[in-house]
Amino acid sequence: MQKMKQILCVVLMICLFASCSSANNSGNTSAQSGSAGAGGQSGEAPTADESSEADTVNQPLEMPDPSEAGALHQGYFKFRDQVYKLPMSIEDFEKIESTTCVIFSGEHGGFISGEQLSEISLEPFETYKGARFTTDMNDLDNDSKGFFAFFKNFTEEEIPFSQAQVAGMYIADGWLLPEYFEFPGGITMSSTKDEVLAAYGKPNNIVVSAHEWRKMVKENDKMVDSGISIRFNDDGQINSITIGINLYTL
Repeated sequence: MQKMKQILCVVLMICLFASCSSANNSGNTSAQSGSAGAGGQSGEAPTADESSEADTVNQPLEMPDPSEAGALHQGYFKFRDQVYKLPMSIEDFEKIESTTCVIFSGEHGGFISGEQLSEISLEPFETYKGARFTTDMNDLDNDSKGFFAFFKNFTEEEIPFSQAQVAGMYIADGWLLPEYFEFPGGITMSSTKDEVLAAYGKPNNIVVSAHEWRKMVKENDKMVDSGISIRFNDDGQINSITIGINLYTL
């Protein structure tokens, strides 16, 4: 009888030990899992540098001072108090004012948009002029309901049009919401020629006419096509503003 009691005590101790060991292992596993979830696969929290880099990426853009080198050649503009920078993807540009990208395709016999944009292509470094972003697919001839944009393939490969970048845009009276656009130095569609000269200085290219002002990138003493072009009415008020990156259209 005494021997039976001893056996029962040993079995009970083994069971208690196994139960405690299992609980400890479970707790350790949970702790390790929680650590990995907080800091990634390594189980470490993000470093100060990593957190700083993430914050920088998420920071909103700021409009450059026009006196800064290249400020007018980098495609900055403001719309409804939000700063943007060209080039932009078609998808991102459509979000500016809930618009749809539309182009005319001869092979399709009319205007196309959406998934159909993948059915046509752009050659390497090709620029496409004449497309628009519209707020009304049923009134495509109405300029007041759309933005006029230029597109470019910046790659060395042929790509579907849907992957092209919005590399330039044209803002003018009669088009969609020109009064909500602003450019470096506070220049808007209501600015005068004198205000443009005060903010940007003299143009740096041959002026096509007395009513046109341009400031372009200079490279090897030749004008290339990144910059801003402004046309004025006879009274000195702005008629249109065109900005672009590597367009061959300004």
